[in-house]
Amino acid sequence: MQEHDGCLGFVDMDNLKKINDVYGHKAGDRALRLVGAMLTECMENAVVCRLGGDEFLFYLPAASEAEMSMRIRKLFDSFGAAKNVTAETSPASLSCGLCMCRQGGNFEEYYIKADKALYYVKQSGKNNYRFYEELEEQ
Repeated sequence: MQEHDGCLGFVDMDNLKKINDVYGHKAGDRALRLVGAMLTECMENAVVCRLGGDEFLFYLPAASEAEMSMRIRKLFDSFGAAKNVTAETSPASLSCGLCMCRQGGNFEEYYIKADKALYYVKQSGKNNYRFYEELEEQ
């Protein structure tokens, strides 16, 4: 098993446009704030930012793949439990692409890999997460 120095991840809120269209932009804004707050809580000690629209980026130093899986599942569970912030039948869910990073590595390369992992999740039905390293093994 390779040692890693951290994890870079994209988190995308699925179906934001539908939420805005059906429930209004205030509901969409509440859902985005909820995702940001939960991401900050679940990724304690991470640098978290909103890139725009429905997309967030984080970097968690000193994280293993097992720890990241646990934290992402906690994020998904927390979001699912609180989803009624918009409506009980809200189509909101989360998709996440992750890339394990090594110290001294190339940020752009990790960014592209995490984005590819997110794209894979979005094309595979959303509401899931994937490590880029898993895609390389396929």
